[in-house]
Amino acid sequence: MAVRTKLNFYEVAKCGYYAADEHLFADVAALLGDLEKFVHIQGRELHETKLFSATEGASPILPVYCLYARPFGEHGDYLVVTWNQTPENDGRVPSVDPSAPTGSAQVDFTDLPRGNIPGYASYYWFIPSQNIFGIFRFGSRVKNGHPGLQKYLSEYLRKEAGFVQRAQNHQDEVAIDGYRARPGDELRQGVTPRFESAPLRGFSQLKFLRENRARIFRVIRKSEVNWEVEVERAVWKRGLDFLVGRDGQEVQALSSEAAGRKYRLEFDLSPSEAEFEAMVENFEQGARGDFENLGFVLSGESAKTYWLSDALLKAEMELDLRRIDDEIVEFDSLQEAISAARMDLIEKLLSE
Repeated sequence: MAVRTKLNFYEVAKCGYYAADEHLFADVAALLGDLEKFVHIQGRELHETKLFSATEGASPILPVYCLYARPFGEHGDYLVVTWNQTPENDGRVPSVDPSAPTGSAQVDFTDLPRGNIPGYASYYWFIPSQNIFGIFRFGSRVKNGHPGLQKYLSEYLRKEAGFVQRAQNHQDEVAIDGYRARPGDELRQGVTPRFESAPLRGFSQLKFLRENRARIFRVIRKSEVNWEVEVERAVWKRGLDFLVGRDGQEVQALSSEAAGRKYRLEFDLSPSEAEFEAMVENFEQGARGDFENLGFVLSGESAKTYWLSDALLKAEMELDLRRIDDEIVEFDSLQEAISAARMDLIEKLLSE
């Protein structure tokens, strides 16, 4: 069946083991080949692919599991599929009736089968020869799982990859003696495992904005409220304070319905070079969906907004896919579809 598909490309900035910023060993191909062995070892159960617990901080990441990691085609490409855990409440998933009156919406809870993990699947097409990968989103999917992927592969390099030398007679996950490129090589200590990636950009628009940064007089931020992020909760609540006054009960009632709400902020601001680069970096690391965007208005062109998402390399298409259910695409059919469209997609990348 034809499935509407969006594809965003990312560049692998760092992959492997480093002493300070010096790359020592391991690359994308080596990482994925090793991950394949780990995921598909005979008898492996999904829960055994969990490598970290929920993180703390302003942008927490819930556990990620690896469903699939296999090479395909004749170019050394890999398809990696992860399962990204989403919040639950004592084994139940909350939801609300969209027709309920505002201010009094009742939350319903759906029981999960015992032990099941709520979440969504993410699909990654790695092209190790180019040090890039693409993230597929099917239908109306907004989230792509990129922060979880970075965390997962970093943790894999840290404690599970074949390059890890564990301390003898220890089961503790942090009991690691060091890392080596291959058996028999010198054991390296003081080494940092790293996997870092960022959205791949076409340089024309970003170059234009950098060259014309002094003309920027307004910055626009569009996004959806992510209630798990402390900064976004604070922005939403302060905005409500300003709009409806400081009636605690009214603000609390409106805040309870904030998750997923869209907002748009405009600032009359002429950013410095450092501020502009920080905005770009923050957008790249935090972009979650189609609505999230950062725009710049330039003097002399006040009717036009230069959106940062327009500088990202992406594609939209229809792929002929077989679906197992509403969430899972049959892996073989996705690999076949990628192979059929590969040349056109690579040419698009090289032309930007």
